[in-house]
Amino acid sequence: MSFAFPAALWALPAAGLPVLVHLLSRRAARARTFSDLTLLAAVEARSRPRSRLREALLLAARCLLLAALVLAAAGPTARGSSAAAAGEGLDLVLLLDASYSMRALDAGAARFERARAAGLSILKRLSAGDRVAAGVFDESLRDPLAWTDAEGAGRALARATAGLRGTDAAAALAAARGLLERSARGRRRAVVVLGDGAAHMLPAPAPAPAEGTAVLGLRFPPLANAWLMEVRPASGSSAREPRLEVRACAAGPAAAAALDLWVGERRAASTTLAVPAGGEARAVLALPPSADPRRPAWAGRVCTRADALPDDDQVFYAVRHRAAPRVLVLRCDASFERAGRSGWFLRGLFGGAERSLAGRDADFLEASRWSEADLVRYGTILLPDAERLPPGLARALEGFAARGGGVWVVPGPRATPEDLAELSAWLPARFGVLEESASPRGLKILRSGPETSGWDEFELSRVAFARRFRLEPAPGAAAWLADSGGAAMLVAGSVGRGRAAVWAAPLGVDGGNLGLKPLFVPWAKACLSLTLPPDESEASSRSARVGASLVRTWRADEPAPDRVSVRGPDGRRTSLPVRGRRAQLPSADRPGLYEFEEPGGQRSVFAVNLDSSRGESDLAAAPAPPWISVEPDALEEAFFVAAYGRDRRGLFLGLAALALALEMLLSLPRARSSASVLVLLLSIHMVIPGRALAQQGDRFVWTQLELGRTWDPYPDAPEQAAARLAEVTSARVAPGRRVLTLDDQALFASPFLYLAGREEPPELTDAELRRLRQFFSGGGLLWVEDSTGGPPGSFDRWVRRTLPRILPETELRPLPSDHVLYRAFFLLRGPAGRVRVHAAVEGVAWGGRAAVLYTRDDALGAWAKDALGRSLKACVPGGEPQREQAKRLTLNLLMYSMTGSYKADAVHQSAILDKLRNGP
Repeated sequence: MSFAFPAALWALPAAGLPVLVHLLSRRAARARTFSDLTLLAAVEARSRPRSRLREALLLAARCLLLAALVLAAAGPTARGSSAAAAGEGLDLVLLLDASYSMRALDAGAARFERARAAGLSILKRLSAGDRVAAGVFDESLRDPLAWTDAEGAGRALARATAGLRGTDAAAALAAARGLLERSARGRRRAVVVLGDGAAHMLPAPAPAPAEGTAVLGLRFPPLANAWLMEVRPASGSSAREPRLEVRACAAGPAAAAALDLWVGERRAASTTLAVPAGGEARAVLALPPSADPRRPAWAGRVCTRADALPDDDQVFYAVRHRAAPRVLVLRCDASFERAGRSGWFLRGLFGGAERSLAGRDADFLEASRWSEADLVRYGTILLPDAERLPPGLARALEGFAARGGGVWVVPGPRATPEDLAELSAWLPARFGVLEESASPRGLKILRSGPETSGWDEFELSRVAFARRFRLEPAPGAAAWLADSGGAAMLVAGSVGRGRAAVWAAPLGVDGGNLGLKPLFVPWAKACLSLTLPPDESEASSRSARVGASLVRTWRADEPAPDRVSVRGPDGRRTSLPVRGRRAQLPSADRPGLYEFEEPGGQRSVFAVNLDSSRGESDLAAAPAPPWISVEPDALEEAFFVAAYGRDRRGLFLGLAALALALEMLLSLPRARSSASVLVLLLSIHMVIPGRALAQQGDRFVWTQLELGRTWDPYPDAPEQAAARLAEVTSARVAPGRRVLTLDDQALFASPFLYLAGREEPPELTDAELRRLRQFFSGGGLLWVEDSTGGPPGSFDRWVRRTLPRILPETELRPLPSDHVLYRAFFLLRGPAGRVRVHAAVEGVAWGGRAAVLYTRDDALGAWAKDALGRSLKACVPGGEPQREQAKRLTLNLLMYSMTGSYKADAVHQSAILDKLRNGP
């Protein structure tokens, strides 16, 4: 605690003035001569301690009054934070978070607007000598921090807008620390972080604040959010079958995301994705065919329904596929297309009149006419039955591969190593010895990759080869498949800028059964894929994050323009020069599609998205932020408490008023003082809530326990017994009865509890046993009655088994004939009931009283009546006199539950004995 006017504390010694005045006003006692004053001396001896106590209390009240007034005048202030040091003037750093999570809608307004309004409310109350540095930050501070006044800081906050980047509050706090460490000593210091308080604000630990600095930050209520994290070409996507994979995440409860795929301004597909709580889910969407098959490319967006944070509910994509190059099939054998030959299988593979199964279209041409073909138009040349080649073809194929093309060679059924020697000279594998075998060879995978993905479902061991060449891979070549003996069957490698693949066995049925197996189509796709350069066999995605630069690069074989125009998502165009075959846009500041347009009309599209890797879309609050977290509406008050402390003058003034009231009370004459004390005590009593009474006010309530199926043998009897109790005694009785179970809270407001039964109830749980023991500990009485009125049965066995579990330290015993139960109201000579079977009432003594009373003669049955008001059951063997005794025992039980052992006191003994001697 500190004081606004510490000089006033010099007046604190004045609090001792009442003591000084009291001592100075005391006079020495003078001797006076009187007659016998024995009575007066006795009165003085009795009143002196009280008078001295009254004087001491008066002195204490007067000293407390003066001390409280002095402390109130000194301006006491309780520090809201131990960080902010007292001093002259305030140095305040306001840090406004402008990341895209602040654009989330909360209570009908963006969090950014609420945070800015909270900061402006602080600025309005600052003094002229206070300094403020207002900074706007996302992933970094937009401008360096500098001191200004409240008006200048307000203008800076008013100009700020929420951006589309991530957050790094740690970097902003480090800058604030550096600025405050350079400020003058003796000034108060404070930092206020106007952010959403989410965990993503601190990608790294925040630095400790400067010495004597109070740090506050905002917090917002939890807000569920689902967002689209990424879109990219799906696995297996191709120019013929383009597909996109979308990743969606959710923070909070599970969400169902309805996805729409847009290509340009046209919606192309829709689906629904179930996103688990706190997890992610993926969906694959099919793209439509490209508008230009020669340059397959797609650009657009995937979006879902807008939620609390609309900015992350769409992602943009710009995808290109290498146009599936055509395949030129050069056949050497005139019987190429007969059934069972390689041509017969390849015609089916490449579709004929239907769609190609290999994902590539093919042209067929006789090998002898190869010179008529424009080889540049093809991506792969296939020799499906290679034998002795026409002149010049081998050299032409080598040149084709060296310039970047692909060659796939399959030996013919009659080929020899000599026929293929010209190809072996430059292929990645040499055709070696020709081997023939009647036993199946089988296949096994030597290298795993996208080319062989999913092959585990095929029966590779059933693939047979009757005739095959032993391949001898060249240095740098890779064997992808082998037979069961480990000999290479498929070898691929580079040839200049291109690639070539070599298969070891003829393709027709005379060389093996591969063409008849389901593996044939995946095998052909893998061989074709191995003839393409790696960078051209996959889809490419031109994407970037907000704030990154976009670079368009032209290859050496492409004509590069002098300038390009970049069209942004908002439609604005930016002209960029091309230097070193590169055009660079320094920063893409908003998500969307950016088009690089060349003078010739060619376009290159880039997709720019929010940086979802920073977790900005997860709005979960930071578990332990390095600041005092407050709601935006409470920031103003919390800030001034933390920076200046809380004014405690009212507390000391109230203490002074209390001391004054006490002094006035003690100064009154004694009679009036006593009356005032009584009034004061009554006032205090009125404001203290009364404790709940055990019964309903001061009325007796018959409470019956519902346990088992036979808990209520005589539903009307309790009301008759309670009415008779009110009639013959002075007890006040509540109408009706209370029925409850052992888990009912009203159990402990019921001192009397009745349990009846004719058959075994369910066993009590440990919790129920504990509650009954607590009932007995509070003074409760349990009357248990076996209503069968006959020999011991299942209910009796249950009672004798259960009571030791509740009160193990005592046991059930017959009550003695002189027990107070028999004279609680009526004087009885012993037990009574509707039947006379058992000789005594049994009880469990606990805490100096009978906590449990157990009867087995069906006493309550004596009260039961039928619909005409006649007794329901006869009393045997004593008839109506026995019924009256049973009713009296019932009323004694009820009185005993209310009075306990009252009638056992010695003052009642003689009267009770006389009545017993003279009674019937």
